[in-house]
Amino acid sequence: MTFDPIKFLKLANDLFVDGNYDEEEKYRTCVSRAYYAVHLFTREKLKKLERITGTEVDERKGEMHQKVIDALKYMKEENKIVWGEKKEKKLWQGLNKLKLKRGDADYNLNENFQYMEKTVKFYIEDADDIIQRVNKLTLSDFLET
Repeated sequence: MTFDPIKFLKLANDLFVDGNYDEEEKYRTCVSRAYYAVHLFTREKLKKLERITGTEVDERKGEMHQKVIDALKYMKEENKIVWGEKKEKKLWQGLNKLKLKRGDADYNLNENFQYMEKTVKFYIEDADDIIQRVNKLTLSDFLET
């Protein structure tokens, strides 16, 4: 049975409202799981559309993260601008931003995690929005290679 990466986003949402954890550990985990929900969902969609190829070795080396982002850069221009109330962002930029925030959450342990409740909620909502838009992608949304 294949794991559904959407469950990571559900976990992030459930954990976000759970009062049984300290804020920092909760928020770090929420950002991390939200990113991985988007990354894995997008990776699988791009594989189905034959926009990326790769192996478990690529994933273990971390190369697949950049492959997924790069594949989204090759969308037709009219399909790149997709979301954001304050600023419109390209789909690949949204995923890249979540990747950077996930890096902060998972690896910068010596720094005080500066994310407030509304910021973490925003990242979770962004993750959901990106997944919804990635789910609608078709081969015709991409440039010829």
